[in-house]
Amino acid sequence: MTHPCRPIYILLDDPRVLRVTLVILRKKGFVDLNLGQVLCQNLLDVPPLRRSTLASEEVQRIVRPIRQPLFIWGIDALFQRELSLNVPQLIDRVARRTPTTVVAWPGYLANSMISYAAPGHSDHRTWPASGITFLTDPREIPGNP
Repeated sequence: MTHPCRPIYILLDDPRVLRVTLVILRKKGFVDLNLGQVLCQNLLDVPPLRRSTLASEEVQRIVRPIRQPLFIWGIDALFQRELSLNVPQLIDRVARRTPTTVVAWPGYLANSMISYAAPGHSDHRTWPASGITFLTDPREIPGNP
């Protein structure tokens, strides 16, 4: 079992997984947050050169009022190179604020590494997967039925 403050990642290898996960987690009382969409809207009027310095702080501001279990999805925007975010580290900080945090990971898990985008793609990035809990079935996520 994961530490209460560590996020649970669910792999999005099929678009249907997101739809099913949203339904299941809403029934379990999770708040769902399309973080990428909200972040982009909030940074729209910020000059591009300042976005990287404000992005992490803005994510924290977005999640600060949320005290319920949280399902974060739509995080592709967080991987924009101009933002210079360490996405797993940022998600770890967000997870400290909620009882349970589940993240829809739009990437891959292989060889003890998590990645975003395929190797060779300009957005490809990797991080160590140590300490990260991955699930493939949203029914395994703890919460009220």
